[in-house]
Amino acid sequence: MAKPMIKKVRGYDAGGHGCDAFAIRVGGKKGRLWAPAGATRGAFATYETRARAERFIAEGGLIEVETVSLTDALAASGWVEEEGHSDANRTRFREWTIANSVYLYARPKEKFFPAIGIRNAQRLGLSKIVMEDLS
Repeated sequence: MAKPMIKKVRGYDAGGHGCDAFAIRVGGKKGRLWAPAGATRGAFATYETRARAERFIAEGGLIEVETVSLTDALAASGWVEEEGHSDANRTRFREWTIANSVYLYARPKEKFFPAIGIRNAQRLGLSKIVMEDLS
């Protein structure tokens, strides 16, 4: 895949007035303009400055992250309930996360921030995340 490029476009400020903005063209010169999942057809994301668009790319923002429940992740990994938190179960789960490009984000309530987990997954280039509040 070609490297994303940033293109100057005509955008709109909060007041609905036209202004210059920057959009990310995925796949280089002939690629489509990037929009988040669920955006209306033909819409694309704009950034106030080129630096913000570059930062979005650098942080992995072009990757849409899918949240997977811990219960589903454990079942998919082959977790054996009767074995509890055994080394064999942990190994199965770890191997499943690696094989399926899944990021595990588990923190106690006071340190649990889903946005940080998503950014971490994006920086690593992973498209799935299991989030668990350990409280």
